[in-house]
Amino acid sequence: MIVIYEKKFLKDLKSFDVLLSKKVIKILNELKSYEKISDVKNIRKMVWYNDYYRFRFWEYRIWIKYSDNKIILQRILHWKDIYKIFP
Repeated sequence: MIVIYEKKFLKDLKSFDVLLSKKVIKILNELKSYEKISDVKNIRKMVWYNDYYRFRFWEYRIWIKYSDNKIILQRILHWKDIYKIFP
């Protein structure tokens, strides 16, 4: 799969400390190796949104748009904050 990063995602990632950023980068490298999005652990399709998924790790969520075998990483925030932006 092809992974695309949006500007907001990169800005959110820069706000994290170094240890957490390294873990996120490791997870993102694993995402590239999967054939289908359904093979990824801790990922869940959002009910009211077509082509949108959320990936869970620790207390954080990555908001993902998936279409045409492309993963577009839109935001990465704490779980309390992400659901204020994306219901």
